[in-house]
Parts: sequence; structure tokens; C-alpha cells
Amino acid sequence: MSQKLTASSIGLRAQEFHEGLKDIHAFGPREAHLQTTILIGKAASLATHLKGLIYVDNMQALRYLAAELGISSIELQPVLRVLEDVDFASVVTAGSQIKRIELRVPELRNGYNDLGERWLQLEPGEIEQSAIALLENVAAFPQGELAIREDLGLDDRVFNTIFTIGAEGALLDKYETPTGDTILYSPLTVEEKPQSLISLAQKFPESDVIAALHEVKRRQGLVMELVSNSGRSVMDQAVLLGVLSPVQLTMGRQNRIFLFSPRGGLEKEERTILEKARAILACVRCGEHYAETRKILYPRRILETLRDSKTFRYPRPDIAVPFVKTKTGPNKIKLSNMRMSILRYAYQRCR
Repeated sequence: MSQKLTASSIGLRAQEFHEGLKDIHAFGPREAHLQTTILIGKAASLATHLKGLIYVDNMQALRYLAAELGISSIELQPVLRVLEDVDFASVVTAGSQIKRIELRVPELRNGYNDLGERWLQLEPGEIEQSAIALLENVAAFPQGELAIREDLGLDDRVFNTIFTIGAEGALLDKYETPTGDTILYSPLTVEEKPQSLISLAQKFPESDVIAALHEVKRRQGLVMELVSNSGRSVMDQAVLLGVLSPVQLTMGRQNRIFLFSPRGGLEKEERTILEKARAILACVRCGEHYAETRKILYPRRILETLRDSKTFRYPRPDIAVPFVKTKTGPNKIKLSNMRMSILRYAYQRCR
């Protein structure tokens, strides 16, 4: 089933192409075939990190940030021009020097839509259009190679070029089934090989599986017991088969399960970091839905404070001790004394 390609998905996939390929230097296929996509992807990446700022007047700091995002000093001006084109920024200059950048980056979903529209206006070539369409489809669900190639009209030259680029950036991969069929999938949405996802699709309609994965991806840390009845059976099987990554928190005698979409293409060290990030977000979701008194109303603000400050201020010295403990594995956490003191205080500080 071919996925509808929207401007918003174009902007998102462009950013994924950039981020997947940014650490690969002197890669000919990228430079020859993905100029527009990489430019829009760089703009999306920079906009994501500037979101929430009103202006930037420290150009040295901006260049440093851009370099960390895979945007060289030579590329920075074209990227800023894209942000101006979509009305995310206004660049104030004195002569040839940038003095200040006024920012108005919208919420991320709208931002992807605007950047995707700009990608379309720049009239990307056949390979770029096909690359975005292929990644959109296989990221939604693993696809049979022959079927998706026929559906998208990809000849050998175009497909092989796209797959070479995607495989180099850990965006596309293949899996040979026991029957000899070749399945295309994206490590962006499959943590290991896609056998478990294929098994899930044999139990439920593909559209139901895609809808379930989208629901979790749209709200990472989704509370299992709040899943609608229509999607509950799919979610239960997805957890059992290892398609979704659950984090279980224990509050007193109550177990709460929070669901996360898969994320592949990571090194062992990165996977450890991902598990810790999921644990933190699960705790925030727990405070959002199950705090005994004052629930967390602004979970995003909690995470922004933790990201920016690396810590919270504690009202009492005893709250500084770790409030979570590993129970029987990396994804099971116990909340001490049925309390979430650190998160409650964070909520009070961030209202």
C-alpha cells in the first residue's frame, strides 16, 4: 500500500536524509543527486535547534552550532536563505556581514510542511523525488522490493542509486525472507530485522499496523491503558512480538506500561542512551497521567529544562537521591515510595 506523500512528510524525510548522511564526507551520489533534499534537510535541522529563540546575534555561536549539525560555514548562508524563503527568519546584515537573525520558527509540524512546500518549489529531480517517496513508504512499513519498485515506477538505475544512498546513511536496508523474497525496510522504524513486524502484519491488516505505529510515534511514551479498544489488540501483539518498545514503571503495586516506537540504525552506546531517554520520558508521562496530587501539565517544558540545565533544583536534600531503580531489566523502573517528588517539583518550577 503506497503512502500518500505530503509536504510535511517531504520536509521530515529531507531532514532524515541530511542527518543520515552528514557524517559521510566526499560521498558522490549525495552530491550528484540530492542537492535540493540535503539543502532542505539542513534547513530543517537548523530550524529544529533554533525553535523557541527570538533572535540570534552571536554569529560565532551560530556557526559552531551549524557545524555540529553538519552545516559548514560556506553552506550556512544558503541554508539561512531557505529559512528566509519560508519566513522562519530575517537576516540583518551590515555590508556583507550578518549582524543579527530574527527568528519565528513555528511548531515543528507546520515547519516541516513549509519546508516541504519549498522543496517542491525548487523542482527536485527524478531521483530526489523517488528517494523521498521510497523512504516514506518503507519507513511506514516494510515493503516487498519488487512490489514497491513497480508501484513507484523505479527502474534499475534509479532504484540502485537510491538504495546505495539510503544504505550508506542507515536509512534503507534489505531482508531476505526464508521463501527468497526481498523485503525493503528502514532502520529508522525497525530496531533489528523486520521479521517481527512482518509477523504482526500477518495477524492484522497492514493499515491497522501502520495506524498503531503512527499513534505511538506521534506521542512517544503512549500510556498502554489509554489505547483505544480498536487498537488495543494490535498494540498487545506488537509488544509481545517486540515491534514496540515498552517501558514498565511500578508505582506501589501498580504497573504502568508506556510504549515507544522502534528506532534502529544505532550503535550499542547510542542504544544505551536511547533506553535512558525512554525511561526519563516514561517518568514524565507517568507524572502527567498518574501523579497523586499535582499532575504535570507541561511535559515538554520539563524535558526542555532537563535538556538545558542538565538538572533540577530540589526543594529538599533528600530528593536529590535517585528516585528510580532498575527492577529486573533495562526497561523496568520502580518509583520509590509511590512518589514522583523530583517530577512534581520540576512541574512546580516550570508552570
